[in-house]
Amino acid sequence: MSGEKKQRKDRSVTVRFSQKEVEALANIATEYNTTLSDVVRCAASGELDKYLGKIRYMDMQQGKVINSNIVILGNAIMETRDHLRRIGVNFNQVARRVNAGEMQALHASGMLVSKEELDEITRRVEQATKKAGEIVLCIVE
Repeated sequence: MSGEKKQRKDRSVTVRFSQKEVEALANIATEYNTTLSDVVRCAASGELDKYLGKIRYMDMQQGKVINSNIVILGNAIMETRDHLRRIGVNFNQVARRVNAGEMQALHASGMLVSKEELDEITRRVEQATKKAGEIVLCIVE
């Protein structure tokens, strides 16, 4: 905008703003020690990021999508936590019985998990974790 400051400003435009809009513009001008006119000129020329950095606007639809993704993420995290809690409970039960010398009883009762079953549990936890990660990326982008 430095090139525009050197240009002669011989045109005047009357624009009406709401009180809230004027306050927002005035806050920017005060914070960056500049004039309200300069802030409005920057906004009109698309250079408001000079003061505010890169601005990303969000409309109502984007907000709804983000909100929906947050709910999905929360559900995926709760599901993952539930799976991990179940695994932890089962692991503790097996560890107690092993420590009590009940290995034979564990085999007989079917409480020991096969490698295939453990692989399936691991796959499900990884799948839920991956889903949660994908949702987080959608929210961030």
